[in-house]
Amino acid sequence: MKALVERLAGKPFQLIGVDTRDDPETFRKGVDEHGLSWLVAYQGEATPIAELYRVSGYPTIYVLGPDGKIAAKDLRGAELAKKVDELLAKMSR
Repeated sequence: MKALVERLAGKPFQLIGVDTRDDPETFRKGVDEHGLSWLVAYQGEATPIAELYRVSGYPTIYVLGPDGKIAAKDLRGAELAKKVDELLAKMSR
């Protein structure tokens, strides 16, 4: 995730993390320890966000397209980067 965020700096891309498991202190420590540079929010357990997006496991990853609709779910690594690049390419056409 860090490499993707760094590579896409300055492009119309935003990574947002939402923690619905840990307690606030553990959440803050994790953000600091892992050096997360993107927007992350602590929501606590049983939140509207987790319910709305039907989060059943962690991490759950959604890729939203420029239209705000879900373009992909639960991609990792190269597959995630490929999908994001594909969406960015469509936006620049």
